[in-house]
Amino acid sequence: NDTFAVAEWLAPAPPSGSDAHRYVVLLYKQPSNFSDQSIVIPGTPPPILNFDVATFAAQVGLGEPVGGMFF
Repeated sequence: NDTFAVAEWLAPAPPSGSDAHRYVVLLYKQPSNFSDQSIVIPGTPPPILNFDVATFAAQVGLGEPVGGMFF
């Protein structure tokens, strides 16, 4: 698979001494016709502040998550 990732994994990095954080990882089934690479800029970190995952999923046709976890 040589398709660019929409977002590479970014390890959690809360500031030392900050309050508790909640991290959520969602899994979506990628549709066979998924080809929206206009949102991918290789080597550029994705905007993670105020990211609306529901809006993103709707815009690219991902549907509902099929799995997830939190920590």
